[in-house]
Amino acid sequence: GGGGGTCAHGLCTTGAKLTSGCDPCVTQICARDAYCCQSAWDNICVSEVSTICGLNVCGTCAHPKCSTGARLSPSCDPCVATICSLDSYCCSVAWDSICVAEVSVICGETCP
Repeated sequence: GGGGGTCAHGLCTTGAKLTSGCDPCVTQICARDAYCCQSAWDNICVSEVSTICGLNVCGTCAHPKCSTGARLSPSCDPCVATICSLDSYCCSVAWDSICVAEVSVICGETCP
């Protein structure tokens, strides 16, 4: 990877606003979505790493969050992190049908 050295946190991590110019992708996102550099780097900003920059760097989950399977790492996806903070089973034991349902209930994301 390279890049992220001067950003306050990684592109795939929600948190404080990032400074335009700290990474080429951040610069692109902030030009299209000023919120990410003025207010906070939220789930939308993270998803724009893929949709605006065309980088597939944030999807590092062991399997899709909309599929049951092995436990997931909270660092693999902002939604997964939120679910695991509320339902630790999903990241400590297994990603079961309840965890999948929580993608829409907790994160407001739609599973196909």
